[in-house]
Amino acid sequence: MQGTLKTQQFVGVDISKLTLDICILSPEGKNQCQIKNTPRAIKSFLKASFVEPTIIAMENTGRYNRYLLDVLSETDHEVYVISPLHLKRSMGLTRGKDDKIDAYRIARHIQLHHHQESQWVAEDDVLQELKFLLTERNQIRESLSKIRVRITEHKLLDVGSYLKKLKERDSRRIASLEADLKEVQEEIHQLIMGNDQMKEVFEFITSVPGVGKVLAWNLIARTNNFKKINNPRKLSCYAGLAPFAHQSGTSIRGKSRVSPFADKRLKMLFHMAAMVAVRNDQELQHYYERKVSEGKSKMAVLNAVRNKIAHRICAVVNQKKKYEPVLVLS
Repeated sequence: MQGTLKTQQFVGVDISKLTLDICILSPEGKNQCQIKNTPRAIKSFLKASFVEPTIIAMENTGRYNRYLLDVLSETDHEVYVISPLHLKRSMGLTRGKDDKIDAYRIARHIQLHHHQESQWVAEDDVLQELKFLLTERNQIRESLSKIRVRITEHKLLDVGSYLKKLKERDSRRIASLEADLKEVQEEIHQLIMGNDQMKEVFEFITSVPGVGKVLAWNLIARTNNFKKINNPRKLSCYAGLAPFAHQSGTSIRGKSRVSPFADKRLKMLFHMAAMVAVRNDQELQHYYERKVSEGKSKMAVLNAVRNKIAHRICAVVNQKKKYEPVLVLS
């Protein structure tokens, strides 16, 4: 259980593609070393260095920390994966940077703040595959967008007869990418439908007006099927929907605003969901029109709608039942 581990050692790991720089802080002082970023080297190091469970922290570096996390998931160590931005902001003014210094800073951070951090929980293979497929989907869509922008730009340029060849090549690329996109999306759908827990959550949240399959896929992936986040306030903060006060004394009294430190893609998907909901859900349509008529800005009201959708999503997941529309009397 988080916070119950008794240890006098705190380990910080700076991860790169080929190596791991490790700093161990203990009552005896500071020890640092470097090992290869391979499962065999990691297992050997852990076996030789730690007799009892300890606290190990690293930055979230995506694919490069995969080997380390896979090995640690089979041990009793407490593991923390820290946001690089969180780590940077918590260190205050710093000078100098290299892998050894970064490893020490991670170890020092977890030594001071491990009671405030959320312990890492291993993800199952299905969730990892879902994340990989969603990343592939996003990459395909970005490639399609770039080609379509290039086609538009070529129409504005005087490139003569060569324009026809460019169009033909771009058309072939678009057809190929669209086929790949369709295939990946079908794989995502089959993956979720083949997992009973994910399928149940998917059906609950897509019953909420405005929530489509793409938002549902991303929510399942980002929240670990709502095991990591199932509170509407936390979900709103994570997706950049929750407004925070912006004032200080009597000189600064700005409007409440959402934080820029959020999942931008998830925020965009929530915005699209809100746009659909205010057109198709009677309750939210009535709310939107009433607030706008009272003088509220349309974007502020849309953000309130996004928060309402987040609350509905968490409610149906926690109550384990589909959303039931509320009848609004005219």
